[in-house]
Amino acid sequence: MLQGVIPSSIRVNLDISTDTDTILGDPSQIQQILMNMASNAVHAMREEGGTLTISLSQVKFNQGVLVPDDLQPGRYVKLTVSDTGPGIAQDVCGRIFEPFFTTKQAGEGTGMGLAVVWGIVKNHLGAITVDSELGSGTMFNIFFPAKKKRSEESEEQVALRKGNERILLVDDEPSVLDVAARMLTGLGYEVTTALSGQEGLRIFEQDHFDLVITDHVMPEMTGMRLAERILQKRADTPVILFTGYSDTVSRQITKQAGISEFVMKPLVKRELAETVRRVLDSRNMK
Repeated sequence: MLQGVIPSSIRVNLDISTDTDTILGDPSQIQQILMNMASNAVHAMREEGGTLTISLSQVKFNQGVLVPDDLQPGRYVKLTVSDTGPGIAQDVCGRIFEPFFTTKQAGEGTGMGLAVVWGIVKNHLGAITVDSELGSGTMFNIFFPAKKKRSEESEEQVALRKGNERILLVDDEPSVLDVAARMLTGLGYEVTTALSGQEGLRIFEQDHFDLVITDHVMPEMTGMRLAERILQKRADTPVILFTGYSDTVSRQITKQAGISEFVMKPLVKRELAETVRRVLDSRNMK
């Protein structure tokens, strides 16, 4: 999975405990976390090379013990990703999970990688911490609640609603696009992807789709603008908008624009599955 993003100048150490508990999570989103974290580490070590270490272990926080980010006492699976790069200044560490904040040069990144990771971790009821200083590398610790050994069937284990309709999926972030596409194909849908609003519109004009799902915040053509163009051409096409910024759109605004639904990032497979099925079923009833 990581071979394509790690150059030969960077050594990889894996310290994976086989005795850890399992977690209740979305495999595609956990993979996205690993890809984003590894890519950031590789970028930090791109000039001098270094060592990327990925470890997995079990931790337990007892009542009354100071725990990361106010986690509840209990058992957690800890994923650690560390690098021997130049490190991060202390005044920057407190901002690295903010959307669009980046330490990279212009054109090297959008500043969304760690914000997406933070959102996924929070959605899994976990926490993420960073330990770094200039000249000493960087270590990220991610804590996921361990699955209870004896519990009733969880919501994640309940069968998801599936389908076989054709969906056009649009997002300018390749990693997000890939995760969402795999979620939808795993549910049985036939998915076509586009990396921009213009590309999505061009594909839409050349083929038939039962549903369009688009990100909102994209350069040149936003998701709202793409939806407007699509509905001008085929008014009966349902559109789902997803975004990480609730202050830029609302359910009322999207409804007024003719958009069927909007979904908040990070994408959760169950919510996405239910929303897609609800929109398609509503269209079929008309």
